[in-house]
Amino acid sequence: MFSDENGHSNGMAILRPPKIENSLRDQAFDELVRLAASICETPMVVLSLLDEDRYWFKARIGVDAGEAPRSWSVCESVLSAGRFYQSSSPGAPTVGHNWSLIDLPAVEFYAGTPLFSADGIAFGAICVMSSSARPSGLSEKQIRGLESLANLATAVMDRRGTELLGDPIANDHAKRGAASDNLIGNLPGTVFRSSLQFPRQISFLSDTVTRLTGYERSEFLTGTASWSGCIEPEDLAVLENAVLEASRKEGAYEVVYRFRKKGGELTWLRESGLVTRDAGTSTLEGYIIDYSKYKNAEAALLTSEARMATVLRNATVGILHRDISGNIILMNEKYAELTGRTAEELDGLHFEEFTHPDDLKATLDSVAECLRTGQPSTVKKRYVHKDGSCRWCEVTISMVKDGDESAATLVAIAKDIDAEIAAEHAIREREERLSLAVDAAQMGIWDIDLHSGKQVWSAKLVDLLGLNKSTEPNLRKFLGRLAEGEMHRLRHRRLQIRRRYGDRDTLRLGFRFKEVFQIIRADTAKARWLSCAGRLVQGDTPQGRLILSFRDITNEIETHEKVRWIANHDNLTGLANRRSFSRVLETRLSDGGRVSGPFALIQIDLDNFKDVNDTNGHEAGDAVLCSVADRIRPLLDPGGLLARLGGDEFGILINSDSEGVAAEHLCRKIVATLGDPVALSDGRVVDVRASMGISLFPEQGRDINTLLRHADLALYAAKRSGKGSFRTFSARMADEMNERSFMIGNARAAIRNESIIPYYQPKHCLRTGRRVGLEALLRWRDEVGVMRSPDCLAAAFDDHEMATKITDIMLGKIADDIQQWTLSGIDYGHVAINATSADLRSGALFERISGALGSRNIPIDAVQVEVTENVLMESRTGKIMKELEKLQGQGITICLDDFGTGFASLAHLRNFPVDVIKIDRSFVSEIRSFNGRYAIVDAIVHMCRALNILTVAEGIETPDQEDYLRSVGCNLGQGFLFGRAQSADEVAKAKLFHVA
Repeated sequence: MFSDENGHSNGMAILRPPKIENSLRDQAFDELVRLAASICETPMVVLSLLDEDRYWFKARIGVDAGEAPRSWSVCESVLSAGRFYQSSSPGAPTVGHNWSLIDLPAVEFYAGTPLFSADGIAFGAICVMSSSARPSGLSEKQIRGLESLANLATAVMDRRGTELLGDPIANDHAKRGAASDNLIGNLPGTVFRSSLQFPRQISFLSDTVTRLTGYERSEFLTGTASWSGCIEPEDLAVLENAVLEASRKEGAYEVVYRFRKKGGELTWLRESGLVTRDAGTSTLEGYIIDYSKYKNAEAALLTSEARMATVLRNATVGILHRDISGNIILMNEKYAELTGRTAEELDGLHFEEFTHPDDLKATLDSVAECLRTGQPSTVKKRYVHKDGSCRWCEVTISMVKDGDESAATLVAIAKDIDAEIAAEHAIREREERLSLAVDAAQMGIWDIDLHSGKQVWSAKLVDLLGLNKSTEPNLRKFLGRLAEGEMHRLRHRRLQIRRRYGDRDTLRLGFRFKEVFQIIRADTAKARWLSCAGRLVQGDTPQGRLILSFRDITNEIETHEKVRWIANHDNLTGLANRRSFSRVLETRLSDGGRVSGPFALIQIDLDNFKDVNDTNGHEAGDAVLCSVADRIRPLLDPGGLLARLGGDEFGILINSDSEGVAAEHLCRKIVATLGDPVALSDGRVVDVRASMGISLFPEQGRDINTLLRHADLALYAAKRSGKGSFRTFSARMADEMNERSFMIGNARAAIRNESIIPYYQPKHCLRTGRRVGLEALLRWRDEVGVMRSPDCLAAAFDDHEMATKITDIMLGKIADDIQQWTLSGIDYGHVAINATSADLRSGALFERISGALGSRNIPIDAVQVEVTENVLMESRTGKIMKELEKLQGQGITICLDDFGTGFASLAHLRNFPVDVIKIDRSFVSEIRSFNGRYAIVDAIVHMCRALNILTVAEGIETPDQEDYLRSVGCNLGQGFLFGRAQSADEVAKAKLFHVA
């Protein structure tokens, strides 16, 4: 036995090997080393007892071996010191090869304190260890906690009467208890004992509980405060389950939970406990420490990691962090994108495998430079993807060092420069192509040394100027070739550049300028356009060289002018086009008329131009358009604009007074000049008429849309009033357009709802009095069920699509009615159907009629077709005439309706396919009351009889009218005297045509 410098004796002599070898592990000591690991924040702890040739580990954490040789310097250093000792102390021994004897990794840091018996014998030590260096060692608080645990271990051994220390000394127990209490009071945490059941009853708490919870120890011991009640409910359930599990196994537990302190503050505690049994009673004994700082650190770590993940995910550069062996520590998605490989594919893969062979040496040199100097190194390289494609990146390699300054890992930051490299290549290729182009195009070059004044002209430049080949470069000679006015313009341009950049900036290397000017060649005196590009480049002197390149762009300018002319003019007529017209109109409107003053916008539309094209061909149509342009153009005053807006539509802008007198005067002249027919190249002639609409600025609109809309309304009004006329916009026209829109809306609804219904008015033979046929009249039922006349749909018949749809509905329903009458044995004679201009222009009216009748086995002569005078007059243009001739040729009777109200004359009837003429009711209503009308009716009837054309008088309402018309030889009559229009059912019920 020997003593250390503090008077403590080495206890090796009192230990007996058999006792050591046979002693079992104790849960109390296991918990004690766990407390030591927690307090000192180390992964390894041993509580060792000394034998003759070894240290036996009564309890351990992080150490697999159960013992160590006496030569192990960790315990040996602590026992030799005879007090607390840690390896960071000056001259501290290393463990090195000694530790490897017990087959464990190297220990870079250790600390410990001896265990002393009551009489001062050192019989063991409690040691904490770490495999990583810890230069700062343990804190003062941790040292005191470790020393307290050493005393506690000794007290526990003494209390349990462990055989390792021999028989306890009775009179020493009181002293041991006092020492133990002092030890417990100095621990950083709280020692407790409580019942096993929840809510548990506290039977012992160390005084440190007040510092930990804010409560006095007596509050928990007397039940004034409940420990379980201060624990958050969900955490309490976890604690109860952990205690229950430890109770089943008679083992230890450890739980971290939230605890509400007396002041209401929520803190984190870690409770480590052990279930013990004494005389059949189970209790909990353990140790509780403040765990808030660990939780806060954990939360901060999670936040930091989340932020780092966000940064890595959104980074515009690729980031790779891996060790020297190539194992990935960290990598973001951008790096995977740049290299074309996943983290799993890159892990352990040497960078040679995904680096372009041509860039491998530069990459190796960059890595070597980084390792040698410790400074970041940058290299431009290509990453090779698995599919063989490459991606250019600028990669910066940095070295991350451990605490001992040894190289540990490498970080690569990769910036995508693929587009930059491609742009650089493109620039180089462009420069090469430019050099070739200059040679091929033989551009003229003027090279000026700004220091010496030396000048060089290329042969091509001399040729461009038309000078003699031997001419020496001379600024005066060059300026002498400038066209008139160019010198002044170039001087002005020079002043502009100086104001903008200053003299110093204009002489800066890299400064560029471009200019276009006109010269007069010295040899031919012809004007040519040259482009000049200048650039100040690096020369042999600081001032540099000015390089001017010249190119003849005369053909390009002329082509550009042609293209610009085409873009703004109509190729056929040479007039301004719609684009140019709109631009001029917007310019005149932009200043509100302050400069341009009041003006008129006239829209012109040729009447029946489509029929000219259809009948005579498009070449004839083009000739008509050119003739119209040539006739109108001379009528405009200077400043007026005539444009072809498209198709057969023209537009005019002229200065005009607020009353529009000048515009109307021009329109009269246009009507007059278009009165003469257009002679075609083949000798044919074509009649030309035009309708025109006028809108005035500013009275009738101050913006382009309003003026155009009002001119359109006036044009429409002119067409309705009679083609070949003009109208000036008035507010009434807008009302008429609204009414027209209302009519079209009604028509769409009638078509959509199929509410169009044919009504039938009878025709009578004036000679026999017998009813011989019907005229189908359109009626339609509105959305509230009221039957309406066709007047409410009148505007729809000007729309080709809607007019044909309405006729098709009428045809279908008329055919259904005829079929039903036939099945009922009713002799209806014939049914007259009204055809619109759109029906006849469609070119398929016969097919539509025959289709409706044929599908119901109705003969084609069961119907007649009625057309108005205006439609018939349009037939002169060809398409309508052809359709009428087709209908007549197939056995359908053609009736001319409302004769006498339009422009048709009896002379015209010889040329038209007309079988029946219907005398308008306006003539019939005034028979015998107005001699003029009487004479007209008499003349119509006699002329038709001479032409073998039947006559039908409309609007007969009195027997006198009937008698007179019979007396002059009129064939048929129609009007209220014989019957009003009726539905098909009413016709059937009346049996007007039942066979007698």
